[in-house]
Amino acid sequence: MSPVTSGRTSFHRSSRWMANDKSLAAARQTRRDRRDAVAAQTRAQAVSKLQESLASSPLPSSVTGRLGSVADFDDEAPLEFPVSDTPMAPPSEDDYPDPAAPDTRSTASKRKSDALSETSDSVTPVKPPRKKPGPKPKPKPTASLSDSEEHAPKAAPKKAAPKKAVPRKKKKKADESDSESVEVVEPSIVFMIPEGSSEGNRRVSVTASTSFEDVVEIIHETIGCVGVSRKPSLAYRFSTSNAKEAEIQLSNDTDWAGLVTDATAKIRAKKDLRVTICVLPENYMFSIRAKNKKKPAATKSKKKGPMTALDLDNDESEPDEEDDRGIVDEERKAMADLDSEYRKCARCGPTLLCKVDRGGKHVHLTFPQRRAWAAVGTHNVTKSTPPKSELFSMFHRKVDGNAGPPPPPVAAPFPPHPAFPWYPPMPPAAYGMPGFPGYPQTPVAPAAPPARALPPVLSSDPADDFAPSYPSITDFIETLIAKTPQRHSLREVAETFDSLHFFDINEIVHLTANDLGDTKFGGVILGDAQFLVKEVAKEVKRLEKVAKRARYQ
Repeated sequence: MSPVTSGRTSFHRSSRWMANDKSLAAARQTRRDRRDAVAAQTRAQAVSKLQESLASSPLPSSVTGRLGSVADFDDEAPLEFPVSDTPMAPPSEDDYPDPAAPDTRSTASKRKSDALSETSDSVTPVKPPRKKPGPKPKPKPTASLSDSEEHAPKAAPKKAAPKKAVPRKKKKKADESDSESVEVVEPSIVFMIPEGSSEGNRRVSVTASTSFEDVVEIIHETIGCVGVSRKPSLAYRFSTSNAKEAEIQLSNDTDWAGLVTDATAKIRAKKDLRVTICVLPENYMFSIRAKNKKKPAATKSKKKGPMTALDLDNDESEPDEEDDRGIVDEERKAMADLDSEYRKCARCGPTLLCKVDRGGKHVHLTFPQRRAWAAVGTHNVTKSTPPKSELFSMFHRKVDGNAGPPPPPVAAPFPPHPAFPWYPPMPPAAYGMPGFPGYPQTPVAPAAPPARALPPVLSSDPADDFAPSYPSITDFIETLIAKTPQRHSLREVAETFDSLHFFDINEIVHLTANDLGDTKFGGVILGDAQFLVKEVAKEVKRLEKVAKRARYQ
């Protein structure tokens, strides 16, 4: 190194040391000033506390005599302390430590950092930004090792025990109500329904949520029996069932629910399923195809041979249990009314049912009379007016117009001629014996075997007493109009029937809606024609049931 370069380096070092000495001296002076300020502040606080204590509590007389009264103290006057025998101890070096001299051997970087730390005391410190409080880390316990443990050979690391297999928890399937976006696909049930317009079946798919009424309507439309009065009975059979199994009835909501349950289970089992609809009776589809003017194949019934077409417009073969139940209830009510009405006779007493006839005679009503009276439900029969029949002829007048022709006159016997005297008849003699004297002997033929006795024929057939009494067409139509006022146009139909000499409803029971639509009946509207035909057939059927029950009971 050249002497110039070394001289410059020593000059820079000496100037740096001088700057450090000045900064150290300034730092020492700042510390002294701070200690003096703290001491002055401490003395002022002690004086103020003493003054407060003197003002709050009186001093003893011994002290007052020396110091005087409290009022003599002035806030602005200096406080005079009594002279103490024991001198005050000087401050120790521990209270005010003297700064250590800088180490000349320290490096330049250390002396610079010490100078900067001393000068930073005089400057107001800047608070660091506040950090968010967080969880304090737990201190890890460290075990102190002895010398023997430090030099001991390390043990082989232990193998960790295998973790037990914990089954994973399956996530619960979300309910259908929780996820609105999930669409539930309903299974479709395939039906094979016989078709009335052809000889085959039609394939129809129906969802499981379809109601029973809608299913029946679909089946009737496919069969083609919507416009007829007589509806078939329905049954079904699964394609997976045995051929020997009987058909299952399908007549109400419960049967439909069972079909849906069984079919859904089979479909979920991934079975090819079809439901075949069976139409009963067996000749119903034969009748439907014949009505549709199709030429059905010559089929035979399993039990009865060739099939015959049914009368689909008149539903007479179906049981009408509700109507029968209603008729029985009406008969019981009518019987009770008759019993209460005709047990009031003062002459015959309450034990007999008595009614006075036209001649004033008390007639005791028998059980057949009461039953026939209660069973006949015509509009002319009331509680006081019995039906017009032979059983109740004593209560009705005979109309001259209804009287039959007079009986033929009986011829009077001619008087006997004198030449031919008349002898009374004598019993014939026994076979092979001589006759009686005085009588001409005539050959006697052998007696023929007696003929088979026939039951006596009565003048009036008892079955006619229970014959149904049909109302007139005019009265019946007026009753229908009273129930359904919108059918008022049927009055013209009643006049047309009267002009054609149709008087009672049993005379028009075989007419159809198409017949009434003909011009000879005035071209009745189709809706009114179907309504009238249905009501007439229903009323005639009801009256015939009533008459049949009265005849055999």
